[in-house]
Amino acid sequence: EAYGVRSIALHQAFIAAIERSSIFKPRAVSSTDDKTILAEVAAIASAHPDKRIILMANTDPQVEQLSRIQAELPANVVCPIPSAEVFALISDKAAFGDLAAGRGLKVPKSQVIDLAGSERVRSQLAFPIVAKPARSARFMAFYEQGFKKVYALASQDELDALVEKLRAAGYADPFILQERIDGDD
Repeated sequence: EAYGVRSIALHQAFIAAIERSSIFKPRAVSSTDDKTILAEVAAIASAHPDKRIILMANTDPQVEQLSRIQAELPANVVCPIPSAEVFALISDKAAFGDLAAGRGLKVPKSQVIDLAGSERVRSQLAFPIVAKPARSARFMAFYEQGFKKVYALASQDELDALVEKLRAAGYADPFILQERIDGDD
């Protein structure tokens, strides 16, 4: 608002806050696949050839997508996100934890669990713990099934129930267990 600019928001289905926004101009797309997003961004860029277009994303799957297609964007489009390789490293909570610890930063004690099998997963950490997907971008579709971003677990029985639900839903990517550190987030 301060700059008199209305940002263009691309999506297949908008929430009311964006549709009624005075700072966003919603633009519906038929798909959010790479080809469609590239075509829409190219159309916006060509409609404003004298402007520098800043392309942003607000979810891990969208950032992952933009990091894949970044090299194909029109010349007047700036996309201030990391490369696909850097994004893969920093968006994987297990890899990021190792990276941070390797640089001397304090990180919670963690355990990566594999949900691909059928054997019981035992926490090596003392309860209470938190559990979360290692890669949020791959977990996004599971939110629609009622799964949460982070779980606070007080016992092995609660972990067993969570693992059972995740496997039943078809989720087989790594999950992270971490010591619970009290705080706001």
